[in-house]
Amino acid sequence: MLGGGMRQAGIIAAGGLYALRNLYNRLADDHAMAKQMAEGLAAIGIDVIPPESNIVIWKFEPLKCTRFVELCAKHGLKIIVFSEGLIRAVPHYGNTSDDVQRAITIIAAVMKEL
Repeated sequence: MLGGGMRQAGIIAAGGLYALRNLYNRLADDHAMAKQMAEGLAAIGIDVIPPESNIVIWKFEPLKCTRFVELCAKHGLKIIVFSEGLIRAVPHYGNTSDDVQRAITIIAAVMKEL
């Protein structure tokens, strides 16, 4: 009744404004890390959808997606089930190229655990 919904939209918009003002120059780095991750995953035999941004999505056996994500989390890698049979990871300004390589190493190890 007093416009509470607009306050919530402002909080979401604030994050976008921060990114535009402070992180815009880093987008190329984020995209390069996504490409590095996609190439690394493809090299270990994972069917990756070529990234067009910093979002890396790959195909995975639907019945094993949840278990795969859980095992990655135990190794310190946060990824999500994007939809049935798809996994998603997003390298961002808090990551480095070394972090991406570590993620690839974790994923390769988890693949052997399944």
